[in-house]
Amino acid sequence: MNLRAVSWPPRLQRAIQNPSTVRDSWSARVAGVLISGYLWVAFTDSIATTSLAVGGLEPAISGAVIGGLLACVLLFLAPALQGLRTRQPLMVVATSAFGVRGSTLVPGLLLGLVQIVWFAVAVHYAVEFNLRGLLAAGLINPRDLRAGPIGSPITQSTVYAATAMLWGVAAALVSTRFIRWIAALMVVYPIFIALSYAGAMIWSLPGLPSYREASTDPINLSRRSTGPAFWGMVQYVFGFSSIVATQAVNWGATLNRASDVRKAGIVGIGLASTIIATIALLIVAGSIGREATDQGTEAFPSTNDLVLDDPDVSEPSPPPFLLPADPEAYRLGTVLETRIGGIPGGIALIVLGLGSLASAVYAAYAYSNRLESIRKRPRRWAWGVVGAVVAYPLMVTGLASNLPLVIDLTAGLVAPMLGVLTADVLRNRASWPGPAPGVRLDGMLGWGVGSMVGLLPILARMVPMAASVRWLPMALLAYLIALAIMMGSHAIRSIRGRSTPDFTSDHPGAHSSPSEFV
Repeated sequence: MNLRAVSWPPRLQRAIQNPSTVRDSWSARVAGVLISGYLWVAFTDSIATTSLAVGGLEPAISGAVIGGLLACVLLFLAPALQGLRTRQPLMVVATSAFGVRGSTLVPGLLLGLVQIVWFAVAVHYAVEFNLRGLLAAGLINPRDLRAGPIGSPITQSTVYAATAMLWGVAAALVSTRFIRWIAALMVVYPIFIALSYAGAMIWSLPGLPSYREASTDPINLSRRSTGPAFWGMVQYVFGFSSIVATQAVNWGATLNRASDVRKAGIVGIGLASTIIATIALLIVAGSIGREATDQGTEAFPSTNDLVLDDPDVSEPSPPPFLLPADPEAYRLGTVLETRIGGIPGGIALIVLGLGSLASAVYAAYAYSNRLESIRKRPRRWAWGVVGAVVAYPLMVTGLASNLPLVIDLTAGLVAPMLGVLTADVLRNRASWPGPAPGVRLDGMLGWGVGSMVGLLPILARMVPMAASVRWLPMALLAYLIALAIMMGSHAIRSIRGRSTPDFTSDHPGAHSSPSEFV
């Protein structure tokens, strides 16, 4: 099908007329970008709060393995292969699954709003971790932030509010002119992020035996459950990966061959998510174990320091160390600021915070481009500022810091979209069917029903009767439901043997009338 011969809406004409000419191997660019996405502190900071805080280390790591594997197979491979096949961006490829008009909403407006939410997350972590780093290093007075321990609401301070607004607007403006500079810098900068994780890992490793001993104590076992730790981790890794995989079509369009797509998915999604999630879990577990060891040493001196009047009286055995119940104790930021602390912890916090600022620039570039493609006015830089203003309340209210909530919300909307795109690939293996005019009802229905299922964890936070779904991988279920609806719709049409093309037809010839795209 000659795409240039079709009368496209203005928002798609530019994409068709300027296809990507980049052709790289999987290791040249895509794998590094994917790995950098998982090195982002937004992925690692709260990962233990949904697993170690409710269960053991082994089920949490197992959940990370399963979540990463499912994300690679389900979320990345099919969309990326479609991008490789068409050499077109997501906004064009999605027109076959959602229709030309439907793609304005999904993925157009949907991803624009999702990227604004993640822009808020990126700016929040940039500001919070830099301020916490200055606190840990003793370079700022805690009273200036009105901040006490790590769990105190730093987002309520005037310094945080002013810095978040300034950095948010600055990141939006930088994204319009200097995105290439930031991209060049981020080729090297992830090395320093990885070194920060490595240093924290080395510091925490001696505490792992103590953590394992404490976690097997009957008192701690009675407060923990294997199921929520496993399924909560699957939801976290799969949900975060669904946000990463929204660019799978665009990345696939830049690769050389199908083998590059598979290798990029295995290394950049499957292995990267599993390994980095495991490192974050071990850092938190080891730091808690070191804390247990230090407390036990202080409370119970050795027998050489005891003077016993009765030789038959033995040294009292220490009581079991109770694992923290507060989820804030399982944050990576807690480890760096209060357990490692000092200059080393402060430097690590600042390194991770500056890396998050680059993520904010990327997010601003993405949502401003997407919103400008839907509506040409105002200009792209103005869309960037508008997005920063919209994201600001999410930062100062603390919602941007609640990563499990953000993942449940955004993955609940994005995962079913990827399920619809995957179904569109599976039922048209030979070639891309081309754009469908108007709104494709089965695609929108699949996304809508899947989103209702994917958002159930949000409902579970408000309705006690739905609390049981809080720890289930609802993003995965939403993806599968959307996929099933699309495949079922295709099967029904095949059984009925429809030969007359309509708005749900897959045949490119049904889409060739220019008037249908107005």
